[in-house]
Amino acid sequence: GQQGNYPRVIDYGMQALKKLPEDSEYIADAHIALMVAHSTLKRFDLALDHGWRGYDVAKHDIERRASLIANLSATALRMGRFRAARRGFIATLNLTELD
Repeated sequence: GQQGNYPRVIDYGMQALKKLPEDSEYIADAHIALMVAHSTLKRFDLALDHGWRGYDVAKHDIERRASLIANLSATALRMGRFRAARRGFIATLNLTELD
């Protein structure tokens, strides 16, 4: 199958995690990119690991947490974990404000 630029995204994401200061707000973004890339390549264990690590780092950033939960839910859906995906999507809606 086609891998597109996802291997490069993974390389850049891993470099970012090594180079960013521990308290950088961009660590969560690196984990989001890694989660999406691994999920697309069907490396679900790595996708889930990066998703939860990103969630843990984004303690005080509700928007990033919502993005992480939405992507974790999409990964669960791709894995056939429909109940987990549904719960995650509902949790995402509860974290966001609908105007």
